[in-house]
Amino acid sequence: MMSIRRQPFGYQICGGRISVNSSEADIVKYIFRAYIGGASFNDIKSNLLNRPVAYDVDKAWNKNMIARILGDRRYVGTNVYPPILPRKEFEVAESIRTSKVQTDTRTEAQRLLYKLSDKRPAVRTEADVRGIINALIHDPNLIKEPKT
Repeated sequence: MMSIRRQPFGYQICGGRISVNSSEADIVKYIFRAYIGGASFNDIKSNLLNRPVAYDVDKAWNKNMIARILGDRRYVGTNVYPPILPRKEFEVAESIRTSKVQTDTRTEAQRLLYKLSDKRPAVRTEADVRGIINALIHDPNLIKEPKT
């Protein structure tokens, strides 16, 4: 049975109000401190798989869950959510995350080739396609209608 999480991990509803779930909040704190300490998403995931607190019923911890927690600003507190983390701790983790973001340096043609192949083409294939396109640019007469 698949359940849908109604509140961010670390929070619960008690008496109609959002409050901190202490066992989940301890996991949130662990995730941030481990990440700030240099642990990778995989390192954190492996550690969490050995703990009794699950992110969601019948779902094993994965990197996306950890990324979602690390990116959720509500953990520093809002007008609805009580704080679980000091703002500075969140900001340090956010700084580490943004420094690791890689910009996409592919050209528009490379993006189109990846999309057409449904996966990243081999370096040789990409070079061959580039060679064909460059040859066609220099001599468009090479393009011929297929015989029917």
